Amino acid sequence: VNLAAIKALEERTRELQSANQNLEQQTRELRTATEQLKELSSEAARSSEGAGQLRNGRVHIELDTEFTRTIVIDESHPLKVFVQLEDDCNGVFITNKSATGFDVVELQNGRSNAKFSYRVLGQRRSVKYPLACSAPLRN
Repeated sequence: VNLAAIKALEERTRELQSANQNLEQQTRELRTATEQLKELSSEAARSSEGAGQLRNGRVHIELDTEFTRTIVIDESHPLKVFVQLEDDCNGVFITNKSATGFDVVELQNGRSNAKFSYRVLGQRRSVKYPLACSAPLRN
């Protein structure tokens, strides 16, 4: 039995195991990056956040024009509004949603001046991206 050959094989086996572990780690990282990219590229919604306060039970919130220029709001792509109350009141509902804003109204004809924060989601406008490479195609 050639001990030098056995030692060389054992060393090569350790190197291959180490390389395999590195490859497995890189594969996990690549899968994670791929999933994150899928989420970003398939994410069709854009969001904006803000705060408001009811005045005698109601308030109109006007959306930022920089935000509204980046989204489409219509019957097929309604604005989604999420409100988090920060004061005591009867609860609220959202009405009169449009491409420029929405109303927050207190339930049961309430008249409070409750503060709240909100988040709105809208369908991102389609953007056509130019080709990243202008190299000629080969046959």
